[in-house]
Amino acid sequence: MDGQEGRDGGTPQTTLPAPLPGQGTWIGDELQRAQQRVESLTREIMHMQQALKAQQEESARLLETVQILDGRTLRHEAGQDAAREVRHELAVLEERIAAEAAMRRELAAQLARAEEREAEAQGELQRVLGQIATQLEDATGRDAAVLARQRSILDEAAVRERDGRDHDSRLEAIERQIGALEEQARHAGVEVARVVASFSPLPTTIEAIEARVRTLQADQRRMDDEVTAVRAIRDREEALLEVLEQQRVTRARVEDRLNTVEETVEEVRRRQGALAEEQALLGRTQAGAAEERRAILERIESQRDAVLEHLRRQLRAAEESARRHIEETEREIRVARTLLVRMDEEHEGAGREQPL
Repeated sequence: MDGQEGRDGGTPQTTLPAPLPGQGTWIGDELQRAQQRVESLTREIMHMQQALKAQQEESARLLETVQILDGRTLRHEAGQDAAREVRHELAVLEERIAAEAAMRRELAAQLARAEEREAEAQGELQRVLGQIATQLEDATGRDAAVLARQRSILDEAAVRERDGRDHDSRLEAIERQIGALEEQARHAGVEVARVVASFSPLPTTIEAIEARVRTLQADQRRMDDEVTAVRAIRDREEALLEVLEQQRVTRARVEDRLNTVEETVEEVRRRQGALAEEQALLGRTQAGAAEERRAILERIESQRDAVLEHLRRQLRAAEESARRHIEETEREIRVARTLLVRMDEEHEGAGREQPL
């Protein structure tokens, strides 16, 4: 019984399962190093994210600055549009001034031509008046000569009549002379009628000349008005030149400010380009870190699968060993029970045999 109990007492000392793999092995060290590397990559990614956030804030500030500059640029563009409109208006005014100057030159030429025509008309009038005066003088001279001749003939006739009225031959001669004088007087009357007939269109000519003079005077007044308008235009030209000078100064000032703004915008664009390059580099770095992290995670996953498979195999082997150990223990227990039953039977048989 004591030996049986000793054997029964030894049965609980079964073999313990083997320790789990990965504790104090190269796999655990590799996992720990991979975890440390993942943590360092995570910290680096966090630093990169913080730097990216700072760069994004800087980009936001730069974008706000660019928007402000765009607003200023729009205002400057509006100013440029206004300046272009003013320049267009000034160009139109310059064209009008050029047209008015051309018109002024044309009016001056017309005035010169009108003065020439007036001088020609005055010369023509003086020539006609000279011709008329000459013809009148000729006619007056001829009439005076005829009258003087008549008076001399009459005086001579009177003298002859006083000398001898009875002399018929002298009377006949005188009559012939008188007839000749009458013929001359008739010719002189015809000449005077011709001269008077030549004088008949003179009033019409004078009226036409007066009408031309009135027309020239009206043209002169109109030209004076136009010269006054041209002088007013010249005054307007001076005012416009002053406005043009002011616009030129304003345009130079605006162009200087626009050049400054363009330089600032160019600097902001360069900084934005550098920031975009840094962001692209950071993105590539993050992509590389993510790829490396993914590769590490894949390696960790594959190692984890390998470790799990190894653990499963060890667990299956330990389970199989424990199962065999349990079966062996159960078999030993059954054998011990059989021996115990057999010993009990033998003891009972020996007890029954002692009274005999």
